[in-house]
Amino acid sequence: MSDPNNAVCPDFSSEIYVHLRLMHISQNPGHSDADAIAHLSNSWRVANETEKVTWQAQQARIAAEVAEDERREKEAADLIAEKFKADQEALQQDDMKKHKAKYLPILDRDVPDQPPILASATATRKLSSGVYCELYYWTNTGLTEALNLAATTDDDVLTFVMKDGMTSLVPTAATRDSRSVKPDRDLSWDDFCTAIPRVIDAMERSGWQREKVVMFAQFWTNI
Repeated sequence: MSDPNNAVCPDFSSEIYVHLRLMHISQNPGHSDADAIAHLSNSWRVANETEKVTWQAQQARIAAEVAEDERREKEAADLIAEKFKADQEALQQDDMKKHKAKYLPILDRDVPDQPPILASATATRKLSSGVYCELYYWTNTGLTEALNLAATTDDDVLTFVMKDGMTSLVPTAATRDSRSVKPDRDLSWDDFCTAIPRVIDAMERSGWQREKVVMFAQFWTNI
């Protein structure tokens, strides 16, 4: 069915419609040829209006079917995209667990112009394990003891250490703890203020999560 809105009323006065005009006149005595033309034209317009209504309903039905098909296709595509995204996130989470170093945040800092301050092997081992240790290790006294201990200990000497039910060999220097370690509450105010920026830097270099480092920094700042 073609679009009836584009149809043009025929010229019923032409010779090709003479038989229709004669049929109308024979069925309606007293009607002239002009009456027959008018009747045929009106009949065509009525039929054309009916076809327009049918055409409009048909087009609306087709448009609704197309829209439903597009909705289903989009829904299926969205499900595929969501599943792909979930799979990628799961793979990334698994990769983050296996290769934590790849995802450590890169701090926006200038290149340091001084070598890092290194505390004792004991303190470094604790921080690397995610264990908090005393601020004493980052005071001037604690750092001096660490240097003296490193100078008097052979790095090639190993010691058995039991951890989490397993025995492993570690450098002896890493197992020696300072006997003069003071708890944080016994530090002088000068030692406390000196140690804080050093231990924060050590936490970041040991791979502590940024949120935890900020938490400790804010806590110490509010003291």
